Amino acid sequence: MNLKPPGLLLAGIALVVLTGCSSSTTNTESDGSAEASAFTPVTAGTLTVATVFPAPGVMEGDTPQTLKGGVDWALANQLAKELGMGKVEFVNTNFAALMSGQVTKYDIAVANIITLEKRKSVNDYTDCYYSPVNAALVRDGKKLETIEDAKALKWGLLTGSVNESFMLNSIKPAEDPRSYTSPVALTAGLQDGAIDAEYISLQRVSADALTEPLKGKSKIVLLNPENAKSLGLCSAVQLPKGSKNTPFVNTALNKIVDSGAIDTWVGQYVTPLYNGLDLKTLPSITF
Repeated sequence: MNLKPPGLLLAGIALVVLTGCSSSTTNTESDGSAEASAFTPVTAGTLTVATVFPAPGVMEGDTPQTLKGGVDWALANQLAKELGMGKVEFVNTNFAALMSGQVTKYDIAVANIITLEKRKSVNDYTDCYYSPVNAALVRDGKKLETIEDAKALKWGLLTGSVNESFMLNSIKPAEDPRSYTSPVALTAGLQDGAIDAEYISLQRVSADALTEPLKGKSKIVLLNPENAKSLGLCSAVQLPKGSKNTPFVNTALNKIVDSGAIDTWVGQYVTPLYNGLDLKTLPSITF
């Protein structure tokens, strides 16, 4: 199946490296652990973090200078402390380029990244730390109650996302989905009627459902594989292929996971973005 992304949105994607602006935040608490002494950053004393924003609940803020929260934001800052880095520099990247291995000059990448097999061939990954909930936002007049309904819709997807893989390999819609290189562009496509439905994280869908002209004229449906976490379909920290830092980052990550911090951050940053939605009462389709 061939995706048909808007040409202007994908122009120049092959040239993407660490594009966009960057910002630095200072960590005053570093633990000087054994992991820290073995970790070798791109820039001395700084953890360079490739990411994608805005991403509600994950990377809160519209620019590197205004990042102020999110699960991955908090994780990156805590990893810097565990690894003995005094600063964190967040660099906004193109998600598709990041997933395809074109972006290389960074220490870690956190962007709600799922460890798909095709990604493992061009990047390195830690153990997983969070299993996100995905959902569809469907325009009024369009039906989504079964997988057969899903096959009949005109979908919008984030280029290179796990949702794209789910849609193309598992759901297999009759019409080629439209691919977008940013969540903002994806939402715009749904708002202007270019697509029937978007498929992305529940927190993003929850926010988009409150925008015009979708407010009160769209429906949220959970759309997830069965037993996603047991399949390894959960977020992990990405590193450049062959990075010698992977085992040190993995050790630091597991320490953070064992502390319960991830659950705390999810409750702090993600759950409120569901805007009061009860996951148990939302329509749900599994595949």
